[in-house]
Amino acid sequence: IGLDVTSSANPMSMNTKNQFDFKTKSIGGWSGYVAAYMGQGSVTPREHVAFLLMWLEKFLFCGSSCGPTTNWQFVAEALESKKEFPSGKILLGYLYQMLNNASAKIA
Repeated sequence: IGLDVTSSANPMSMNTKNQFDFKTKSIGGWSGYVAAYMGQGSVTPREHVAFLLMWLEKFLFCGSSCGPTTNWQFVAEALESKKEFPSGKILLGYLYQMLNNASAKIA
């Protein structure tokens, strides 16, 4: 499917300090998150990262809390800044983790 699994980019080198701070606890779920980080006028880089973070968490990685977290903020910031990162390694690693969790529950 064309995932980049041979990239020289190291996913661990991306775990640096996040560029933006997002409040996710006691914010009122996704509606509170959207209300807190949606602005008026042109989209700022912070708003773009907030949107990407919501999209990744809600639709791609579907965290166990099914609510806003900053677990994938480094991916959202890399996407926003158009920085190269090993998307295939991250997606495949997450897929293997979810398969492991599912098979452990079945057993």
